[in-house]
Parts: sequence; C-alpha cells; structure tokens
Amino acid sequence: MPKRAIKAISSAFKGLSEVGRLRAEIELLTSCSRDVVYRLRYDTMQYVYISPSVTKLLGYSVDELMKINMRSLILETRIVTDGMKPVESYKNLEENRKKGAVQKWQADYLMKTKDGREIWVSDISYPWFDKKGAIIGSNGSLRDITDRMAAAS
Repeated sequence: MPKRAIKAISSAFKGLSEVGRLRAEIELLTSCSRDVVYRLRYDTMQYVYISPSVTKLLGYSVDELMKINMRSLILETRIVTDGMKPVESYKNLEENRKKGAVQKWQADYLMKTKDGREIWVSDISYPWFDKKGAIIGSNGSLRDITDRMAAAS
C-alpha cells in the first residue's frame, strides 16, 4: 500500500477518534449540566435548539417545549440591566433585540415547572448572526437561581 494511502487512512482514523472524543464531551455536558443552552430565532420567536438538560430544569422534554410557547411558563420577568424592574410587555424588548440593539440580554424569570413548582431562572444570551452579519436570533443559557433569590429576600 502506498505511503500516501496509509497516511490518509491514519489521518481518517485520527479524525474519527477526535469526533468520538468531542461527542463524548458534548454528551457529558448535556447529560450532567443543569444549565440549559438554547438558540432562538427572532423571525419566528421559536427555539431551534434546546439542550436536553431542560428536562431537569423545567420538567418538560425538548419535544414538549418545542411545541409550546416557553413564554407561557414565565410568571414574572425582571430585566437585570434595568435595575431588576418587572416587565409589563415584551413588545419593545423584542423589537430592540431583533434590531440588534441588545448585545447582551440578561433577565431573571419566575417560571412554572411541569409539576407546578415555581422556580427562578436566569437567562443570559447574546446575538446570533448569519454569515452576512445580520442578526437572526440569540444563543443563550438558562440556570436555576431559586436558592439565590430566596437568600436575597
């Protein structure tokens, strides 16, 4: 077998090994982490990705959350960058995000879980751009901060 072919096969095996390692790391992060990673499209205001750890956070499966409006689970919203003021309407906030006027979104939500509990969730996200630099949504993470909120009261 020519050296070039052996080198190509060796390189392919190394690539497969790297893919396997990365897959294992991603599986570890998504199965052990309590943080939820998501990707939200602004044109539809639909999530195109929600990590499986959302079941640990809210009790809903990814499939269930893709079918319902996650906003319907939010009982109260406090914008962190606005002095923790409660939000009355999302309309202006969404418009500003869609225009790219918000570089970092940080809010705390009081949310209802599938089993009826109320928990506080921190949401931090950043703009998601297409290849031409146009804003198309946001990439973010959700984290349970119920204990922190209880300690602050």
